[in-house]
Amino acid sequence: MQPKPVGRRAQQAHETRELIIRVAQRLFAKQGYASTSIDEVLKGAGVARGALYHHFRDKEDLFGEIFKKLLRESHEKVVEAAASAPTANVWERLRHGREAFLDSWTDPGVCRVLLLDGPSVLSPKARREINESLDVALMDNALALASLREIQSAGEIRLSSFEPLATILGGAFDAAAVAIATSEEPKVARAQVSEALNVLVDGLQARLKPGEGGDKASRPRRRLHE
Repeated sequence: MQPKPVGRRAQQAHETRELIIRVAQRLFAKQGYASTSIDEVLKGAGVARGALYHHFRDKEDLFGEIFKKLLRESHEKVVEAAASAPTANVWERLRHGREAFLDSWTDPGVCRVLLLDGPSVLSPKARREINESLDVALMDNALALASLREIQSAGEIRLSSFEPLATILGGAFDAAAVAIATSEEPKVARAQVSEALNVLVDGLQARLKPGEGGDKASRPRRRLHE
């Protein structure tokens, strides 16, 4: 079946909504939630107040939509980067995804909306509702959990339960994001954090790979002169 054509009025409404989001996102990213007024959004978008309130309850509702949008976009960049790795090796794909994750936090606008303003503007309940409204793959620690399961499927890891490790890795990645976002030199911090995470994940790979790192007794001892 052919999709039904979108009516002109519906198309205009959609375009107006997207325009409001683009303008508000730019303002929130540049000057923060508290310093951005609805009047500035209206002026920047060139729309009437009624048009904005037709799509959003208030400024917080508009901010929540942008918060959700940036979460989804950041997730998609990680997945795309992992898929575009030049090798099929699962650890290499995860490294590419990890680098894309860190790159996203060098964007001041993303940091301001997701890390700085998000927790203070949106209540824990609102953030939970946003997470629940997104795809399951975007929920807390879901990406880390999916990665661990992919490693297991490739025969690269043995672990009875993945949830605790996914939670620990999720905490490490959250801390990495905060370290980059709050640094006076984000690009420098990003390089340092990347190095630290690579040490962590490479150590995990060596420790959990079947037959190579899981049993210390099974590894041959190296001579001191080697």
